[in-house]
Amino acid sequence: MSFLYNITMTRRSYKERFKIPLDGNPDMEFFTKEGLLLAKGYVRIVIGGRGPYIEFKSSQIVHENIHVPMHAEYKLENSFSYYHEYRSKDKCNVKLYDQKIGVSYADYKVGMWYIDPARLKTEEFDDLILPLYEELPSEPLPKPLQPPQPNLFDSL
Repeated sequence: MSFLYNITMTRRSYKERFKIPLDGNPDMEFFTKEGLLLAKGYVRIVIGGRGPYIEFKSSQIVHENIHVPMHAEYKLENSFSYYHEYRSKDKCNVKLYDQKIGVSYADYKVGMWYIDPARLKTEEFDDLILPLYEELPSEPLPKPLQPPQPNLFDSL
């Protein structure tokens, strides 16, 4: 027998959803979902108009595990590019941003690197961020009232 449940969903803020500290950790290692090491330590988590990103110093990035994709090579020579794009050297193809110009929608700092936390894992966590909504425990709904069924023989 199946029951209907009154499911209560609570929306979490980004700050409530992170499994790692917002203010950084110099020793935490970050990997692609396939296990390639991309960074050792981080500065902070930046929450801007396009969602959260983990901020790294250049010295925290494992440069031998990333490359500039062919389609982004032109940005290296363009002084008007907001960032230089890099990708992980594995099937995950994680995008890394080397920030070159400030933007208005987030507190990205020139000279820092940024990676989407949804694309990373640590030794402790396969997912660094919890789902947007949290399902709260609830009670089964009472069975809905059924409308009376007409008696087909009354109309004969």
